[in-house]
Parts: sequence; C-alpha cells; structure tokens
Amino acid sequence: LQALDVDYKHINVETKLETKQDEEDRTVHYVNIDLDNAGKIIGRHGENIGNISHILKLILKKKFDKIVYIKLDIDNYMQREKEKSIAISEKYIDKLEQTKKAQSLPPMSPYLRATVHTFIAENHPTITTESKGFGKFRYITINYK
Repeated sequence: LQALDVDYKHINVETKLETKQDEEDRTVHYVNIDLDNAGKIIGRHGENIGNISHILKLILKKKFDKIVYIKLDIDNYMQREKEKSIAISEKYIDKLEQTKKAQSLPPMSPYLRATVHTFIAENHPTITTESKGFGKFRYITINYK
C-alpha cells in the first residue's frame, strides 16, 4: 500500500496485509482495511469494493509496469460474503440431492461465483456447475454429472 504514496498516519484506518502464493504460484497480496462506517465504502452488495479494487489494480500496474495480484477486503466483508455463498451453495446441493433436479443459485458477483465453482468442484465431485445469465444477473446452476 505504500506504493500508492498515501500517508496513512492521518487516516484512522487499520490495514492488514498478507502475501501468499496462489495455486498458479503467483504472489497475491490480501489487503483488509478496517474502518469506522465501512458500509459507505463497501457500497450496496459490495459494489464499491470491486470498483476500488479495480482502480487499485490499475494504479499498481501503471506504477510497477506489471500485473499486481491483489484481493481487497473492507471490514472482512468479502470474507463473510464468501462464507455465505458457500453456505447457500450447500443448501442448494441438499435440494439437488432431494429432488434430483437441477438447481439455480441466486445471482452473484464474478468473485463469488468463482468461489462457489471451486468449492463445489473440490468438495462435490459428482456435481457440475455452470454460470448462466448476463451481467450482474449471472448465476450458477448445479446438476449431477
């Protein structure tokens, strides 16, 4: 975050930075910012986090002349949404098992859809996932292979 040339001493925020290697051996920087009144920055359904993250990635790419992999979270909002999305997918998997009919999950952001696709692929090998729809209305359908 120092790369953004922002003096955080004058801003009342707590920032946690964690760096890990992902499954493709890329260095990913996980940033969580804790704020008072975080809801305004998070935005409706987390839309602002995605926008801020996109701008941050563009700034870092221009500054370092390479892609910088960063996952931005504010007040652990995205982590909570990820956990909720997995819990929702589990409910729909239960419904699929009971009815033996394809199930459609509610629309989700690209990040949350990717999380659900990965979770189901790793934990439910007999179930297939497919994204359908357009824009912010994209959703996942699940069915047996």
